[in-house]
Amino acid sequence: MKSAITVSLVPEARGGPFVFWDGLEAAVAEAARLGYDAIEIFPPAAAALNPAEIKALVAKRGLAVAAVGTGGGWVLHKLHLCLPDAAARERAKEFIRGIIDAAAKLGAPAIIGSMQGRWGDPAGAGREQAVAWLAEALNELGEHAAGLGQTLLYEPLNRYETNLFNRIADTVAFLRSLKTRNVRILADLYHMNIEEADLAVAIRAGRGFIGHVHFVDSNRLAVGMGHTDFAPIVAALREIGYAGYLSAEAVPMPESDTCARVQIVGIRRCLAEGEKARATAPSTGYAESMKGSGDKTANALRENADEMLPPLAPADAFDPVIEAYKKDVDRTLIRENLKLPVAARLERMIRNVRAIDVLRRNQGRG
Repeated sequence: MKSAITVSLVPEARGGPFVFWDGLEAAVAEAARLGYDAIEIFPPAAAALNPAEIKALVAKRGLAVAAVGTGGGWVLHKLHLCLPDAAARERAKEFIRGIIDAAAKLGAPAIIGSMQGRWGDPAGAGREQAVAWLAEALNELGEHAAGLGQTLLYEPLNRYETNLFNRIADTVAFLRSLKTRNVRILADLYHMNIEEADLAVAIRAGRGFIGHVHFVDSNRLAVGMGHTDFAPIVAALREIGYAGYLSAEAVPMPESDTCARVQIVGIRRCLAEGEKARATAPSTGYAESMKGSGDKTANALRENADEMLPPLAPADAFDPVIEAYKKDVDRTLIRENLKLPVAARLERMIRNVRAIDVLRRNQGRG
């Protein structure tokens, strides 16, 4: 499996779950310096992408483009594939088609996430009609991508962002019903943490359909900053033969560079522990041997925090996350937490992880 990190080119979405925000050139340079394999791009529209320039930029640093998002169509224009107005749905498809074309020139798939829409909004259609419109669009757009040699990625979102498909197994059933065989699932661990009872079981249900993974912790922060046990997840991904990208669509806290560093360390530890478990415990089975190693990853991240994290800024320093929130862009961040200075937020994160460790140990004592 390979690593990727997100970069947003949409100022209006600043503060959302994308790690880098200050242009492609700076993002590519930092991603390469940290050892990532690729970047995932969130553009405002296809016209904002110059495939020839981007290909040269990433090639110079030894990177690739993992995927390209279409969410700018929703953020900027409120377009999605289940709008009741046929002309608006056509504009949504045209927007996505443009991203598919640009992404294909970069050797990457396009992602349909927020642009899938939802049913039952004011003056909207019922579920059956909305799903029919979505199927029609995915059939058309999936075949368009196939003609360019790329798959199309569809992302099940959590219930607060869509009411169409929220779980992997339900999404697999839906994709099986399509005429096209060129649509694959983007499995986002943040959304799955909300909707799935067992993330590893859900991944196994997606065997043959998962084409991309957003690899973040339970709170949408970098790996190791929440309570996700990544070991069985990595085991399940290996079991189904997944060899694609583990991409960081994460909230950049405490700030972008630190988030990127913590994430790459977390990915490497998860993959390394998985390789070690497979090599040393073949008789017990890979998934069984990996139980509980997510705690080890969190502990290792904390033990090496001084090496990974920059000096904490003074409490009164300018905080770009708080400034972004003041613009009322991102409502997914917790208001009370954002009132704290950067140092206090980071300390709170570490205390939370320690508290979780204590609870897990106490559970083992009955």
